Amino acid sequence: MPHRPGPATDGGPRSPYYGDLFFHGPRFHHLRRYELLSGRRCEAVVDAAAGAEWFSGFHSPYLALGDPGLRDTFIHLLQGCVPHRRVLPVAVDAVRIHRRAPSGGTVVVRAYETAQDADGYRYDLTVEAADGTLLETWQGLRLKDVGPLPRTAPWTAELLGPYLARALDRLLPDARADLAVGAPGDGDGRPSGRSPALASALLGDGRHSYVTRAPDGRLVAEKGFVSASHHAGHVLVAVADRPVAVDWEGVTEEQPARRGDDVLGRQAAAAAEQLAALTGEGPQHAFTRAWTCRETLTKLGVDLGTDPGAPLLVERAADDGWVLLRSGEFRIASVVADVAGLPHPVAVSLCVGTPAGARPTARTPAERNHTPS
Repeated sequence: MPHRPGPATDGGPRSPYYGDLFFHGPRFHHLRRYELLSGRRCEAVVDAAAGAEWFSGFHSPYLALGDPGLRDTFIHLLQGCVPHRRVLPVAVDAVRIHRRAPSGGTVVVRAYETAQDADGYRYDLTVEAADGTLLETWQGLRLKDVGPLPRTAPWTAELLGPYLARALDRLLPDARADLAVGAPGDGDGRPSGRSPALASALLGDGRHSYVTRAPDGRLVAEKGFVSASHHAGHVLVAVADRPVAVDWEGVTEEQPARRGDDVLGRQAAAAAEQLAALTGEGPQHAFTRAWTCRETLTKLGVDLGTDPGAPLLVERAADDGWVLLRSGEFRIASVVADVAGLPHPVAVSLCVGTPAGARPTARTPAERNHTPS
């Protein structure tokens, strides 16, 4: 069971991930919350108040490099970007302290991935005061992957995006996709709120509007490719360096009866039968997987009913419930996941094309009926 939030330092409540995602003791509990969390980027609010005495009374309490618990928080908050694998710091190229962190209040940490290999990840990060003053710059922070981080509880919506991104690194490595989940109703300016702002944060530095809405409501990126899908009050956003589409939907008992295979279409219905046989899942799971696969193709301009050159083919099953599919030049990865706070499991599919295979992005009927957030 996830650790219940409690007092961290004098500044406010700690992140609920201590005791679950983070193994650190109380004096290291400085993370308040994530403002943005994906596989390759994060923005976090960190409590800057001193949390503990580090030396006995025989020694000076002065900390030349600041509070160790605070500095460790700058590092361990990156675990959220790789929630299914344990990562530990092994080196950093440079740490530049421009100004000492305040002795109270909060600071903001912004980090982004600069490299990745089989052994781990490399990030650059900045630490800023609440007023935007630059406090620290870290370059080349290296995190080593030391093994799996087992999880029995459902994913939180916040951690689902990073998990999907890291799984896709393994399944569709050429895509370099990144994903994050936000609440489309957020109107407080946080990057994880409205889908254009969330997509802009994933593609850029979070301070410039790289993504806008076209007159028909679809997202348009100044650079890169972007897709969004709404479900149960949340928005799932995917970005990549090539055509990309994402779709997610809850798995419910009513779906096959409510829609029928005639709505799913002949090719997708055949894929659903193959998915059920391959995974051993029930018909509702297979139906919803096939539905989301079809929706991603529709967003990328592929009509399974009229394009005989692009059948929906089930290729193989992968670890952790993932399945890979293909339709012409497009590759699809699909999974069913449990998400905390949602009444049903969700089927998630992400489709990517080739860099030269860009097509106009079409909106699905469901999204045409969705009021843009």
